[in-house]
This record gives sequence, structure tokens and C-alpha cells, in this order.
Amino acid sequence: MTNNRLPNLIIPGVMKGSTTSLAATLGKHPDVFVIPMKEPMFFAQRPESREKLNEMLSPDASSYDSVTAHKTNDYLEKEVFQTAFAPGEDTRWRVDASTMYMPSPDAVRLAREMVPDAKFIAVLRNPYNRAYSAYRYQQSRLREPAPTFADAIREEREGKRDGWVYGWRHLSTSLYAEQIERLFEVVPEEDRLVVLMEEIVGAGGLEPIYDFLGLDAHRIDLEFENETVLPRGRLKTLGAKLLNDARIGRAIRSVLPQSAIAPLRKVIGKLRGQVYKGGEKPGKIPAEDRALIAPEIEADIDRLEKILGRDLSVWRA
Repeated sequence: MTNNRLPNLIIPGVMKGSTTSLAATLGKHPDVFVIPMKEPMFFAQRPESREKLNEMLSPDASSYDSVTAHKTNDYLEKEVFQTAFAPGEDTRWRVDASTMYMPSPDAVRLAREMVPDAKFIAVLRNPYNRAYSAYRYQQSRLREPAPTFADAIREEREGKRDGWVYGWRHLSTSLYAEQIERLFEVVPEEDRLVVLMEEIVGAGGLEPIYDFLGLDAHRIDLEFENETVLPRGRLKTLGAKLLNDARIGRAIRSVLPQSAIAPLRKVIGKLRGQVYKGGEKPGKIPAEDRALIAPEIEADIDRLEKILGRDLSVWRA
């Protein structure tokens, strides 16, 4: 019997891979429900998982949960997870779009086991651009300790980022082949769809996704959300530092009642919008940084082409 208080559409994502944008766009459809938090990370925190997201560390050695705008620990219990989807129990598709499910060694398998009738949509962004964008995003949140992209990659290759959250493992998270192999191992072809971000941008790009879900096209172009923007100017940089300070966030959460947390997040979200308004977008990865990670990326693209049975030269250009 189908449990209508569990998600039946999983978008296993990677950070800065357009997971948020796809969920936001699909969420405009009347037959699709996306929970307000969007990414509960439930299946990446299960006790059965070999790597638990809520036990991983951020660069300052605090837990990942302590640096998020939302509390992933709120969704450790299945009952709480189900309650979040209760408002959409009569909706055809209920979406869990979590950015840590793809790199997690067990999240997709655990999701499939708990919701065997779920569909899965994986969006793959150009791995070079994704790695660089993730680095710049962490810079924009003032949470990236490496002064340059090259320094971050060197630290990762030296194992200094082992045990960190995937969002700071910029290179390894961009190696998709093993991640897609895990998806293919547990999800049959009829229940999965893999698309390239470059293919779904622009008019008509989402039609294959609507077809896969059996939905009438509702919005034909991708609605971009959560784009990386670097604050411009000393005052806005200071504002960004205060709004993203993990210590301040922990202190506030420790004294406020739970009922006040959600309204506060909305206020902080609006303040962030003002701080980053008119800021600098990082653009494409510089040639020297692209060359730096090319050995691993090119080998992974070769492997991924065989898995998907398709040409990925669009990423090599």
C-alpha cells in the first residue's frame, strides 16, 4: 500500500547542481508538492548509512547541522519526515530534492527501500563548472577556508577534507560515474531519469521531465534559484558575515522556541536577499583551474559515457 506521507519523487542532487532550481520549477505545477524546506536530507542521515550527513564536519570542525540555515537534525525521525509531507498527501507527486543524496553512499538505496514505488530524477551539471561554483558558493557564505580554488583542490587531494561535508569536497562531488552507478544498481530504468543541466535550460527543456512524470507541461523553462552571488562592498560583506556566522546561528537557536525558528528563517532569507543584491556572479571556471582538475574529471567523463551510453563532449569543450 502506498504511503501518501512519504515522497514519491526523489531528486538526488549535488550542491550547485540545479537541484533547487528544478524543485522550485516543478513545485509550481498543481500536481507537485515540495515541502517548504525542500531538502530534508532524511535518507543521508539514516542509522543504516555508512556516512551520516549529520555526523560530518564543516571546515571549522563543527557539525554540518550547525552551519545550515535549516536544521537537518529535525528530520532524523521517520514520523517527523512524514509529517512534513502530510500537506501534500493528496498531490500526485511529493518531492524530496536533497543536495547530498547523490554523493552519499547509501541515500538512494535507502530511499528506494523505504519508497519502492518512487521515481528518481538526477540532474548532472558540467562537472568543471559545478566544482568551481561550489567553491565560490562557499566563499559567498564566508565558509570556504581556502583562499583559492587551487588551494581547496590541493587540500582535497591530500586528504585534508576527508570527513568534511560533500559541499566542501569540490572535486570528488563532481565525479558522477560512481554516483550514477549506485542509482542504476537499485532503481530500474522505468523509474529513473538522468538529464544534463545544459539540456533542460531554455524553452522546452523540461518537456522530457514532464513526460517522465506523466504531467502536462506547466512551465517550459527552468526557474533558477539559489544562484551563487558574492557580496559587493565592505558593508554588505560584513552583513553576509553576520548572517552566515554559525556561532550566532547556534546561539539564537538555543534560546528561541521551536515555533519561532521558521519565521526567523524567512526574515534572514529576506535580509540575505538584500545583502547579496547586486553582487558579483562568479562566471565560468577559469582555464587554469579547469586544467587543474582535468585529469580526474576527464577520466570520470569517459567512465560516465559508458554507463549512460551517450556522448558527453558538451562538457569537454
